[in-house]
Amino acid sequence: SSGINAEYGELSNDITDNQVYSIAPVLFPQLVQLFQTEALGASTRARALSIFGVFTTLISHMDSVETGANEKLLFPILPGLVDTSLNLLQAAPSAREDYK
Repeated sequence: SSGINAEYGELSNDITDNQVYSIAPVLFPQLVQLFQTEALGASTRARALSIFGVFTTLISHMDSVETGANEKLLFPILPGLVDTSLNLLQAAPSAREDYK
């Protein structure tokens, strides 16, 4: 949690709202693909989620000022992320051990 807050602080200082509109549509599908790739280690997949979390926080803050940021940037990618998360949660407990 403190790691995400530190990353959020760094990114929010370095990336403007306008840049997020350019970066998120390219970055989010790649992050979801990394998360969905079972051959990758748990730490890589968890890191992809961490980066996604940093950007969703930034976009949520943007949405409080500029209504529609969530709909434009987050809502299109959420179904794939939710499906993958549900599949992981339904996996045998031994398959989830690395995510503790």
